[in-house]
Amino acid sequence: MPHSMKLALAATLVALCVAPAAAEAESLLYVKSGNVFVSETDGSGEVQLSNDGHGAWPSGADNGTVAYQNESDGKIYVLAANGSLDHSMTTPGTYQFGQPQHNRISPDGTKIAYDILLDGFNYRTYWTPTSSTNINTPNQTSGQEDYGTPSWFGGDKLLLSHVEQTVTEEQPEFTFYHAGDADNTEQSWFRQDPSSFTATGYDGAISRDGAHIALLENDAAGSGSTTPQHVSLLLLTTNGPPPAA
Repeated sequence: MPHSMKLALAATLVALCVAPAAAEAESLLYVKSGNVFVSETDGSGEVQLSNDGHGAWPSGADNGTVAYQNESDGKIYVLAANGSLDHSMTTPGTYQFGQPQHNRISPDGTKIAYDILLDGFNYRTYWTPTSSTNINTPNQTSGQEDYGTPSWFGGDKLLLSHVEQTVTEEQPEFTFYHAGDADNTEQSWFRQDPSSFTATGYDGAISRDGAHIALLENDAAGSGSTTPQHVSLLLLTTNGPPPAA
């Protein structure tokens, strides 16, 4: 996917996750030339938050805390509200675990959700307390097998999309679960039929109140290619909290 398209899609998805406070408190987080930036929703007042050149998946909490992944060392970096580095989270460092991806900090800033490719085949979503300095996979939480691209809504719920590496086409099935529940079990919510082509990749982001979903679909996930030929961005509305859809 062209770099400009990635930035545009990332900005669209992040726009659904801005803080639901007064307009002056809303902001956009995005990556440009490998570094994390924050700006007003109209693009003004841009401030650079990182300079390592490997930033990815920036996410902000309502209290101003920011978390992003460094794709070079695999760590998740947590920044204080003033932009200074608070601490970083180290990864397991063993061969069967990939780097965390799609990391998203909860609205209250207490938890960070992410997915990891296990054994090179299966994705699984986990969450870790923001205060943690390591990702103790798989002992930190139970994890949601074959579901990824987490997106927070409410204070403790995650929207997850079905991710299955062992089939040629991913299932457009979305689910949710309450982070921190004793059983950590996902619950089916809805399925989305491909809009105008055979989509194999799905990535959803949900607004804080759960009323709106931005759904990115592409045709690259099951083909072994990282560059999709077709991409659609769908904007969906819900009829209430899960399981209504």
